[in-house]
Amino acid sequence: MVTSSVALAHKGVPRLPAGIPQERRELTWRERQIVVLASAGMSAPEIGRRLGISRHTVRNHLKNIYRKCSAHNRMEILLYAMRQRWLDLDGKPRALATR
Repeated sequence: MVTSSVALAHKGVPRLPAGIPQERRELTWRERQIVVLASAGMSAPEIGRRLGISRHTVRNHLKNIYRKCSAHNRMEILLYAMRQRWLDLDGKPRALATR
């Protein structure tokens, strides 16, 4: 694994071994809140009102979430939240992730 990573890095393709999380892919505290609310079926304007931010800000967060999670729709975000154990199997939120 190290040899292939070194070879790729030498070619200009940065890559970390699978077991090492990439910092840029971790969701922020606010993004985690939005994942949970979006998974509950709330729209961007509803999430914005709930969190005291604009719907445009919510949409920007959602774009970042989709990119970081390699998701294409809200169902994939729901599944991601369940894998992270932010939601119970019935889709109800557990305690929101803390800062």
